[in-house]
Amino acid sequence: MEKLVEQRTQEIFQQKEEIQAQSEQLEKNYQKLALINNELEVKNVLITDSITYAKDIQTALLPPEKLLNKCFKEHFKIFLPRDIVSGDFYWCHKSSHHTVLAVFDCTGHGVPGAFMSMIGNTLLNNIVKEKKEYNPAAILHKLNCEVINVFSQSDSMQDDSIDMSICYINDETKEIKIGMANHHAVIFINGEAQILEGSIFSIGGTISALRDVAYSNHEFKIEDEISLYMFSDGFIDQVSDKKDSKFGMTRFYELLKSVQGKPMTEQSELISGTFYSWKGSKKQIDDILVFGVKVG
Repeated sequence: MEKLVEQRTQEIFQQKEEIQAQSEQLEKNYQKLALINNELEVKNVLITDSITYAKDIQTALLPPEKLLNKCFKEHFKIFLPRDIVSGDFYWCHKSSHHTVLAVFDCTGHGVPGAFMSMIGNTLLNNIVKEKKEYNPAAILHKLNCEVINVFSQSDSMQDDSIDMSICYINDETKEIKIGMANHHAVIFINGEAQILEGSIFSIGGTISALRDVAYSNHEFKIEDEISLYMFSDGFIDQVSDKKDSKFGMTRFYELLKSVQGKPMTEQSELISGTFYSWKGSKKQIDDILVFGVKVG
């Protein structure tokens, strides 16, 4: 009996030591996990702070409201980045009687899209402001060549591209020209609507790099009041939480028709309200940019 008790006592003591060793190991693992979690939290804060600062830089590159008010009789913009920074971007330049407005949607969203938007902004400044090119089709062609040249310097094949619309207004000759790269625009002349289709080619990307890409203009005389809408595909592609389907171009076109005759500020409110009502609790899937202007 004494031997049996001694044997069982040793077994219990050994089990106790094993449990204690496992407990100590678990405590060490917990401390390591807590340390890793703390490091991740610190890194997340640093990354978020950096991206937020990048947003300030990107915002500083956007045309100021004072310039836009000088360029257009009325205008509105709905600019909703999906993440902190945006791959959608708008750009504007005015000199003497020339006004150029560009709306572009870069590959991806967030940081990659924002980098592409800054490349587009820099190249537009060079082509329009410095080289004085105002023809939208010519701007698109030169921009395509420049973007291809930028990425051809990399050893890896890039498919980064920009879909965009460019509007040129000449206050002296009273004409408006609109060129588009893989984009659509909608124009209303005295309430009569037209959907404008652009080239099937984007700016940059592997397909545009392998072909002799050409872009063209839609031209109009500014004899009556014109309302022009240029936009990225974020609004159109947004999925509803009720219908589980995209908003779509047809519904968007009808929405623009329904707000005609109203001031641009009211149009902006109605269009924004429609977007949030359609999206509901669904996550925003892409950057949103809708730009409306009145000329004439």
